[in-house]
Amino acid sequence: ITQRATVRPHPAFSGRTMLGIGAYVLFLSASAQTYGFSVFIDPMLAEFGWSRSLISSAYTVATLVSAAVVFMGGGLIDRFGHHRVMVTVTAGFVIALLAMGSVVNPVTLLLAFTLLRATGSSMLTLTGRTLVAQWFVRRRGRAVSLINLGKMLGMAAVPAGNAFLITHVGWRDAWRLNAVLVATLIPLALLLVHNRPESIGQFPDGVKPERGPVSDAAGGPDADASWTLRQAMTTRAFWLLLCASIVPA
Repeated sequence: ITQRATVRPHPAFSGRTMLGIGAYVLFLSASAQTYGFSVFIDPMLAEFGWSRSLISSAYTVATLVSAAVVFMGGGLIDRFGHHRVMVTVTAGFVIALLAMGSVVNPVTLLLAFTLLRATGSSMLTLTGRTLVAQWFVRRRGRAVSLINLGKMLGMAAVPAGNAFLITHVGWRDAWRLNAVLVATLIPLALLLVHNRPESIGQFPDGVKPERGPVSDAAGGPDADASWTLRQAMTTRAFWLLLCASIVPA
């Protein structure tokens, strides 16, 4: 005799919590972005006597490597879920920030840069954005807009905060304090992140879908169409969105 596993419904829609986590993820990723790192350049140059071209070259190589990591990121999230990937990537991000505070030569700079960009800039932001996409369908546009407020706040606050820390505790300890801040995401992800609403007995947008004459499965107005990569690449929308995303970079 087999017993069907049941999922106990969660008392309140957890999508709002996922929104908060997603926004916090984008805020924390600022330390791995160009605008977050830029304030560290001058104090590092002053200590090591390096040229700006050396730092920019290392940063470029690290960014290219992190771009390659993104191609694997989606598959890892599909296989292991946002919960595990977010915790693991955040731990790697913390290590990268500590490594940035321990740089002693160009080789360690390149290695720290690569881990920093691959975890904080690429994988962590991908995990935060796709987590929210799992929890919202009809309100996905609004949800994505809301979590991007976390990115905007990071752009405004993190460079100024890092400049303050560099002035008062030095650039090495500034990186380490960034690591302490990012580490706060680990318990939040462990305790609060759920891969999909169905895993805890909930529904996307917090609304149970209606099964009428035209159901979601039949392609109704609330249907969330699933596309393979090959199918998506045959659409004009895919290429328009890709070009639009390239412009800011």
